Amino acid sequence: MKFHIKLIGLLFIMLANTFLTKAEEPDPGTISGTVTDKKDGSPIVGATVSIPDLKTGTITDANGKYTLNHLSKGTYIVQFSYVGYSSVTQRVDLSKATVLNVQLQTSFIEAGEVIITGVSRATELKRSPIPMAAVGKSFIDQRSAAGNVIDMIANLPGVSAVTTGPNISKPFIHGLGYNRVITLMDGIRRRASNGATSMA
Repeated sequence: MKFHIKLIGLLFIMLANTFLTKAEEPDPGTISGTVTDKKDGSPIVGATVSIPDLKTGTITDANGKYTLNHLSKGTYIVQFSYVGYSSVTQRVDLSKATVLNVQLQTSFIEAGEVIITGVSRATELKRSPIPMAAVGKSFIDQRSAAGNVIDMIANLPGVSAVTTGPNISKPFIHGLGYNRVITLMDGIRRRASNGATSMA
């Protein structure tokens, strides 16, 4: 009787040990490991581990470790990537549990040269086929006593004004009368009530 009890106890211990061993082993369809820097072996935090064919992935933790569970069995390509490092791809058979440790090597990305060009107002005025004069805030402030814009610019080269009434001035630019001058405000053509262009 004692022999049977000992035998049953021994079988129970063996079964329990078998279950514990299986519980410790990762299931098939699981991949895990560590991603480190190839130069100094330090863990890379936040590296991307992805399996494009399965449209799944994860990132490494503070120790550079990662785990992907419940993956379909088969052979897939696993991609490891991180900013500033060359990407690494590995072919893995997921029909069994796999431990895959990867080292990434630093990589430098060379961008094309940046060229910044600018054109000064003086250059723009020289390139224009039409004579131009730039009027700034200080110019207008000096002539703020003038009744309207035409009176303010009447002293510029090639510009004159004809006054037809109180605060009403009509421009003459290079000999062209007010009815032959287009006035724009913020790119929109302005017209007086009589249909003529006006800057009054």
